[in-house]
Amino acid sequence: MQIAALGAEVAGLAARLAADGNPNLRGDAVTAALLAQAGARAAAALVGINLAGVPADQRHARAQSLLAAAARSAQAALRGCATVGQSASTS
Repeated sequence: MQIAALGAEVAGLAARLAADGNPNLRGDAVTAALLAQAGARAAAALVGINLAGVPADQRHARAQSLLAAAARSAQAALRGCATVGQSASTS
């Protein structure tokens, strides 16, 4: 669960850097957000596998919540990157 939580946290930080950080490092920040999301996804899958015998365990919901947060951050990082590319091409 800690890996899922860290993945969500790192994805959020990376999305913020992609939006507000050094434009020359935007691609690195987007990549970090996507990798953090992948780590959170893997951790959430392991939670599901390890707790398959106890479907009512609250950790299922917690893992899914963390995964959703990581996914939102990764998508925000990607959208910010796409927006920058679009505004540059329309200038």
